[in-house]
Amino acid sequence: MINRRLRNFFGFRQPHNLELISIHIPKTAGTSFYAILQDIYGKSHSIEVKREQARANAGKFQRFLLPEHRVLHGHFHFEEIRDLVDPERVKLVSWLREPVSRVISNYYFFNRKVNEDPNHSEWHRRDEPLEVYAHYEENRNRMSKFLAGIELEDLFFFGIQEHFEEDLALLREKMGWPAVQNRSENTNRDYRSRFPPVSDELKEQIKVWNQADVQLYERALALRRSC
Repeated sequence: MINRRLRNFFGFRQPHNLELISIHIPKTAGTSFYAILQDIYGKSHSIEVKREQARANAGKFQRFLLPEHRVLHGHFHFEEIRDLVDPERVKLVSWLREPVSRVISNYYFFNRKVNEDPNHSEWHRRDEPLEVYAHYEENRNRMSKFLAGIELEDLFFFGIQEHFEEDLALLREKMGWPAVQNRSENTNRDYRSRFPPVSDELKEQIKVWNQADVQLYERALALRRSC
């Protein structure tokens, strides 16, 4: 029987046929994970929501959902999809990553996108250094912001990007999925080679700027070890 606290916690649920909702925190292997979800459920049964769509339609995701959709994946915050979560039949999952590495990877991704498109709305930031990017409040503690409103223990599953294959195997077992092929999508390996190594001093500063994420990540590792 479902925990009554969770039933009350999630509140009113809008009608839909979703079975799994995947909160994609940027640069935590979410693109690779979504490719795997499409392999398992089928592309016609899966839908991805970009961050711009999430901002514009917070709390109104119903307009994206069709009866055949079983998987919802995207850059949305928990609070933006809270009303879609029914613990009795919808599995809520997310992936985390070591915070400093996640910020640096997000910077490479942002820099590549801006420099590849002269019409990009942030073109003026094309030469922005990492220390400036990381200092902006919008780029701090993004994992905590995406998962604000829910505890790690209340997720059906959370994985660690650094242990992707191992944690994916655990999720496959919990879900009863068939064997799945690992994917490596949307990486920055080639692009990041254009940048000099990040100094230890800057890494420490990024860590200071992301203390909420550091604590979240350390808690996730502790919970993972206790399972």
